[in-house]
Amino acid sequence: MSKFIQVPIEIISKLTSRCKHKEAFVYTAIRSQIKDGTRNASYPMADLAKLCKVDERTIYNYIDRLMSVGLFSLSNNKKKQLKGDHRYNVYLFPYIKDNCMLIDPSFIDDESFTTEEKGVMLFIKANCDKGTNHFHFKSMAELKAKIGVGKNSTFIKDLESRGYVRIIDKAIIITWDAFPLYLNGNPENYIYHLIYKYCLYKGVVPPIKEEKALFYLKTKYPDGYTNLKEDLLCKCKNLPNEISLNYFCKALLNMMPEKRTNLEFTM
Repeated sequence: MSKFIQVPIEIISKLTSRCKHKEAFVYTAIRSQIKDGTRNASYPMADLAKLCKVDERTIYNYIDRLMSVGLFSLSNNKKKQLKGDHRYNVYLFPYIKDNCMLIDPSFIDDESFTTEEKGVMLFIKANCDKGTNHFHFKSMAELKAKIGVGKNSTFIKDLESRGYVRIIDKAIIITWDAFPLYLNGNPENYIYHLIYKYCLYKGVVPPIKEEKALFYLKTKYPDGYTNLKEDLLCKCKNLPNEISLNYFCKALLNMMPEKRTNLEFTM
């Protein structure tokens, strides 16, 4: 089992009520209780109510909406005994193959955030480009619409002032460690993570993940990190405002990955 919580990107399209951010957090909290490959999880409503600082009836309404849009269902076991006559629901989650985000379990109990703020962070992450912690927007109004907050909301400003997101040019970037960039610690992921952090250090929007470029970079940095930091500091002192991994291939390897082209041939 993964040590991270997997949350489907589709929460941003399936959750549309005025309580969507809180519902997204409740979904994530319950899903964090999956302990094996059965995809069953349970979280007593009284405990969820305490976690979210609301009453149990409110939690019931959140769960009812989460089930109504198909994010989970009651397991065949339906209810499981807790103590004496007290019972709680067991939920079955659909299998997630692709299009999910990874959340560190520390996210659930972090008391420096309100339930709604955590939900807003989930919506920001769900909008990020695949394999990244950022996405571009045309205007602040579009950004707020994408993450489902009102035009007069101060959520973004508050999260930025506390250092959990950054706005660089027209991109919002998550900087909270509860949102890891990768699941498997392979060299390509280490390389991308270090380049990503270096771009933020330089005040530049990080590049999109490109497997071809990472393959070439791994030829020089086979373990993903030895000498890479030093080479970045030495060979990439001044970064352009718009950057790709191809730029780092050129700077670090003196080469550019070949672009894919559509070739036609006759048999």
